Amino acid sequence: VKASCSKAMGDRLLRGWAMLAENCEDCTVPLMRDPSDNRSHCVNCDAIYMGGVRTSARPAATPAVVTAAPPAAIPATVPAVPPSQPTIPVGVLTPQSPVPSLAAQQQAARDRSDAVADAIGGKLLAGWALVETTCPVCSSPLVRERGAPLTRRMFCCGCDMWVLTEAQAA
Repeated sequence: VKASCSKAMGDRLLRGWAMLAENCEDCTVPLMRDPSDNRSHCVNCDAIYMGGVRTSARPAATPAVVTAAPPAAIPATVPAVPPSQPTIPVGVLTPQSPVPSLAAQQQAARDRSDAVADAIGGKLLAGWALVETTCPVCSSPLVRERGAPLTRRMFCCGCDMWVLTEAQAA
């Protein structure tokens, strides 16, 4: 599995693609469905499927490269308590703070989105499930641990913290 596979999966999920229960015949990576044409794609080997049948092979110009991510790159579990990080009030500028340019702000937003997509993709490859709920803080899609029943707590990769429903918090 390519090292960039989890990022590609996360990017597509954030753009509205669906992760399917079917796997690629060649590399066993879960297939993703394109909402614009309903074709299924393998983000690892670029195979395309239509109606469960492979319709195109790996492009001849792109050789297959298989890399293994180090075990630490995709954690099997998430710590119950996120690491403490210094907090900086959002939107507070001191007189000596330079005002970031629009391009810098857009790049920071893209970088954050890429980091969240990577984290979500890593969780999905580790067997976590994407739930249809978004984070109340940052609006990122939430994930749930493998095999956890629907009543279990969910995790936000954008905030790097657990999210509880109102019933669970009571």
